[in-house]
Amino acid sequence: MITLSRILIWAWLVVGGAAFAESYPARSIKLIVPYPAGGGTDIAARWIGQKLSEALHQQIVVDNRAGANGNLGTNVIAKAAPDGYLIGMATPGPVTVGRSLYPDLPYDPQRELIPIALANESPIVLVVNPSVAAKSLQELIGLAKAKPGALTAALVSTGSVPHLLTEMLKAAAG
Repeated sequence: MITLSRILIWAWLVVGGAAFAESYPARSIKLIVPYPAGGGTDIAARWIGQKLSEALHQQIVVDNRAGANGNLGTNVIAKAAPDGYLIGMATPGPVTVGRSLYPDLPYDPQRELIPIALANESPIVLVVNPSVAAKSLQELIGLAKAKPGALTAALVSTGSVPHLLTEMLKAAAG
């Protein structure tokens, strides 16, 4: 769980000590979420934004910039002026996988983004509809092998971590 002290440390790292000496923040801070409202990243960002707003006595504006598996919003974060008035949430897709899937990615995550805090962790869970005749992973793999093409997977987006894990499971299971 993220505590208020961790958020304050996070804020300090985002803007640097010098900015606080200049009465930072003098205006609202934009917090970019590279996904639509309502998802896990957005929920975490809104909670963090509320706590930062209370601690800094300044409005934190959550700005959802969805599209291209998080790459559009992450590009906005990467290209922002380094003044502490635009911060962002990052997820593994656009930061670690994006370059492999999208060779023309308009930002370089290793050069243009600096991780400052682990905001949340989200488990990835494999579930099936109760009508599927599988009660374990082994049974699901057996069913998929017995009926090629009969099963489908619901995933966040192409290139997302859940998508890549599903492909890895398919490859490992044959």
